[in-house]
Amino acid sequence: GLKLRTMVIYDYCTLDKLVSHILSTTDGSLLANNVPQNVVEEVDVINDTSVVPLPNESGMSKSCHSLVIQNSGTLNDVDLVKQTLTSVASNQVRIAVKAFSLNFGDLLCASGLYPTMPSYPFTPGFDAAGVVVEVGSQVHEFVVGDEVVVIAGESLGCQTTVVTCDPSQLVRKPQGLSFVEACSLLTVGVTAVSVFSKAQVNPGEKILIHTAAGGVGLVAIALARHFNLDIIATA
Repeated sequence: GLKLRTMVIYDYCTLDKLVSHILSTTDGSLLANNVPQNVVEEVDVINDTSVVPLPNESGMSKSCHSLVIQNSGTLNDVDLVKQTLTSVASNQVRIAVKAFSLNFGDLLCASGLYPTMPSYPFTPGFDAAGVVVEVGSQVHEFVVGDEVVVIAGESLGCQTTVVTCDPSQLVRKPQGLSFVEACSLLTVGVTAVSVFSKAQVNPGEKILIHTAAGGVGLVAIALARHFNLDIIATA
């Protein structure tokens, strides 16, 4: 069947535009062909989600468990799926995930409203933290056992027990942070730092921070205090 992001209805707001978009992006098949990262063939939706084993760092299995969005809906429509792992390429790193973030963008992905989300089906997730369990032959920046933080690429995919990615998507986890703390900082932190860099703020200036109780908002408040700004915030 045909699966469309909710945002498509807004981007192509007339019937003619919507039909043209569908015909130009489906090759006539009307099927979404994007396969979530780590998948080869086997995809099993898990109904009993009470216990999901974390990957064993000393002996990786050939499968992982991932959250998968099949279509626009709510969080209740997100599936927990067992997926078969591919082999690690020579320029890739495999990480056993200890924690991953949940950002507002993930909620938008579930409802089909995130502007740049991948085609269905896909695994959401912007950040994760874990331990390197395998490296490709051409990778020299990281070794097995390194504790790292992952930032997702355009295909997202961090809400899983195993991430396989390019080493450019990794930074070493600070020793003073837990895996949970580390995975919650990267995307929101980079976003807030980028905004302050562009704003070129000066001490004593006023700043209005909306949704200050969220991830980006909390980092923005910390940065505003660092720069001695007069903070006005909304929750």
